Amino acid sequence: MNTTPTNNNYIIAGAIIIAGILISLGIFASKNPMANTGSTGGDEIIMEGEINLPEVSAVDHIRGNADAKVVMVEYSDIQCPFCQQFHTEVKAVQPTFAATDFAWVYRHFPLSQIHPHAERYAIATECVAKLKGNVVFGTFLDALIDKAAADANGVGVSDAVISATAVAQGVDAGQFNSCIADPAIKAVVTTQTSEAMSAGAQGTPYNVFVLKDELSDEQRSSLETLLGQPGSLIVSPDNKRLSVGGGMARTQLTEMINILLGKK
Repeated sequence: MNTTPTNNNYIIAGAIIIAGILISLGIFASKNPMANTGSTGGDEIIMEGEINLPEVSAVDHIRGNADAKVVMVEYSDIQCPFCQQFHTEVKAVQPTFAATDFAWVYRHFPLSQIHPHAERYAIATECVAKLKGNVVFGTFLDALIDKAAADANGVGVSDAVISATAVAQGVDAGQFNSCIADPAIKAVVTTQTSEAMSAGAQGTPYNVFVLKDELSDEQRSSLETLLGQPGSLIVSPDNKRLSVGGGMARTQLTEMINILLGKK
């Protein structure tokens, strides 16, 4: 999984692999968005289905403007290698767009059954957010993802290293350690995990694009050409929400955003 996938196979690879494991555990049997489409699948690249997503609000971790024309809500797992790779891609792409055009919202979906450190990492980021705000949350998240990605043997980033990383971001060590033990912080992560499943997530990363304007027929056609694989995209009945399971390379992500902005 350390090999960089091509544009054609990257987009749903992570979701397919992880979903297979989770479905075998009986976790997502009733959460498949395809079940809402009334279709048997076939060769359709774009499917129709409800996407039950909580609205983006001031409590979210946002890079860009929450009122942007295209807002990508990512449900992610800090220990997931596909998520780590995708984070690098989005981090490179997001600043290339105006804040009013594209925004990136980060929410938690730790797959604890296969990533035993993921929830612990998520809680740590929420404590940094509580103590130092959204900007420092972002820089701490970036640093923690880098450390998690370097953990090739899977033993996990230690609590001491996580704490030291937070302190390096200006967080008080005592307050941080107290926050880690606060059940209310864990509840934030648990709630977002439940929301991800309700929104149709079957693996990570799971992304929902929220649009200001309805998706046009021309944009649909362009997305079909870009994505290429059956079942790549779910579109809500109001044509203002699109869900994509799995990551994308930065060139593909950039092209998708431009299509959604009406620039392609």
